[in-house]
Amino acid sequence: SWTTAMAPAGETIPKFNDPASARYRTLMLMIDEQYHQTMQIPLLQGRSFQISDSANAPKVALVNEAFARKFFPSGGALGRQIRKRDGPPIEIVGILANSKYNNIRVRDPQPIVFVAYRQEADLEGAHYLV
Repeated sequence: SWTTAMAPAGETIPKFNDPASARYRTLMLMIDEQYHQTMQIPLLQGRSFQISDSANAPKVALVNEAFARKFFPSGGALGRQIRKRDGPPIEIVGILANSKYNNIRVRDPQPIVFVAYRQEADLEGAHYLV
């Protein structure tokens, strides 16, 4: 996982040292097809990742409710495109329930984008959850 800047396609993300960039900071997790089932995080809309979401397929992501509400307050996040500052468009194919990450005492869930590890070229290490 790492923190990155994410925004709906079409929005300009300010430079990292610009205070306005704080709005776009999002936790990103690289996961496989079974992560949310293993962690018992309900899929609320759309679909999970599939094996066909490979390096050669169009980029896809799952987002949590906090991310969907923050960037698409009118609803309709499913099917919309997001992007990292210099990255290709990524289609939101599923919305997951909010869950705790890093700290169970946090009251307000943080926005999280989940990307398919099969689509990421930079896999330096992994954690296994059973």
